Amino acid sequence: MKLKYEITLGRGDRTAIMQCITKWEIVRFLYSIGSAGFAVGARSDNCALCKMYDPNGLSTCKGCPLFEATGKTCTESNSPYSRWYNDCNVLTSNTMVETLKALLGRTK
Repeated sequence: MKLKYEITLGRGDRTAIMQCITKWEIVRFLYSIGSAGFAVGARSDNCALCKMYDPNGLSTCKGCPLFEATGKTCTESNSPYSRWYNDCNVLTSNTMVETLKALLGRTK
């Protein structure tokens, strides 16, 4: 996904993004070996960014670097996460990995 905006990372954002990248790389790997059932654990309750920016699970996402860069919450249609959620596979999980990696390169 092409990111719309440059962002400024807050304290802890880089670490949280790296944790998210690791999570999505594991999800992608599980799909690649045919263990998709284990990948269903990719939810907001185990997302480092959601824990920081949406601890109550209200999908407000205010301040989340992924929201700030894409202009979409994860639950909005055509967001990287909603694309994965609607069509769980290696390609859509790779989109999450690449979008998160792009966040690290789009900082001010």
